[in-house]
Amino acid sequence: IYLGQRELEDEVFEVVELGTADGRRVIRYFISPKDFLVRRVETTTTLSTGKKIENSVMMRRVAPGAELETASFRYTPPAEAKETKLQLGPAIARI
Repeated sequence: IYLGQRELEDEVFEVVELGTADGRRVIRYFISPKDFLVRRVETTTTLSTGKKIENSVMMRRVAPGAELETASFRYTPPAEAKETKLQLGPAIARI
């Protein structure tokens, strides 16, 4: 759903909202009309208890097409780290 324009931190954004059919999860995307990139994402999740969890992420200093070195993505875990297999069960998957 297109929610129109919204001003945030002295910038104007086009805002689009998506949600689940039951309304328990809503995600709002704030899109810059200058470069059409998503600059902010707000998520609201309503738990089965009725409690709401809200989260937002603002992306600043975005540089499309910037050159990145492969080394920027290297990760070496600590020597004592052990691999753990994630097991998703109903209690984890259920919101």
